Amino acid sequence: HAEWSTFSAAFGEQNNAIKEIGYYHWTSGNDGATNSTGFSALGGGIRGNDGTYGTKGIVTYWWTTTEVSSTMAYRRMVYHQYSTININTDEKVLGLSVRCISNN
Repeated sequence: HAEWSTFSAAFGEQNNAIKEIGYYHWTSGNDGATNSTGFSALGGGIRGNDGTYGTKGIVTYWWTTTEVSSTMAYRRMVYHQYSTININTDEKVLGLSVRCISNN
């Protein structure tokens, strides 16, 4: 959670700076994407607690390693039509994306 906060502070929580440009991995509404950070966020969607997948191209979620409880953790979300990175919590049974960073 802290590393995401540091990363986000560099561009003011603007998701357009981290989203892949175009519509290959995003549905319409991704018009403002610049990918100026080189992060190349893709609209990966989510796997529900029942094992089904949905919202591909519309939204992507990433887990953080910061737990709220034994069943909940912080996550970040980027939506194809909005220009902010959402911070919230979710149940760990959901299938969200993971982004690894190097400490080197």
